[in-house]
Amino acid sequence: MTLAGLIYRNLVHYWRTNLAVVAGVATAVSVLSGALSVGGSVRSSLQHLVYQRLGGATHLVSADHFFREDLAAGLQAQAAAIIYLQGVLVREHTGARALEVNVYGIDERFWTIHGKNARSAPQDRQALVGAPLAEKLGVERGDTLLLRVETQRGIPRESLYGRRENIGRTIRLECSEILPSAELGEFA
Repeated sequence: MTLAGLIYRNLVHYWRTNLAVVAGVATAVSVLSGALSVGGSVRSSLQHLVYQRLGGATHLVSADHFFREDLAAGLQAQAAAIIYLQGVLVREHTGARALEVNVYGIDERFWTIHGKNARSAPQDRQALVGAPLAEKLGVERGDTLLLRVETQRGIPRESLYGRRENIGRTIRLECSEILPSAELGEFA
């Protein structure tokens, strides 16, 4: 008996076992290829979301204190100064609130960096609200919002001489526009 004949007789005799092995391998290959394609799709979606949130920003300089306003103008690149705080946002009409809201103080340079030249910065006591936050609180254009942010002090409140009472400030704002996600509504 030759080797080819032995293989043939083995396949014929154990056809049920061999069929189960082939079916198992086919199932494993299809599951793995499906997982890889779904993983690639998720990775691509997350990467798109990150770039959408960052806009045109490539670098960030951050500190616990404020910088000079002209620092951004003195750099040899296109730059914008942003004030970043965290706060609590309350829709005055309904009392709906969101905790740990990212609050950005921006001017016209912010829009230029992100390729949104037609926009101007919000006027005094106006706020631009991202679409996900607006949906969560039910905010519409023209609604009155209460924003509570922690005031910046020279001495940290955790230190021995730091003040622990009255550390925040509440600001009444008007929602001037709701920014969709594609218009930096999810900027982070």
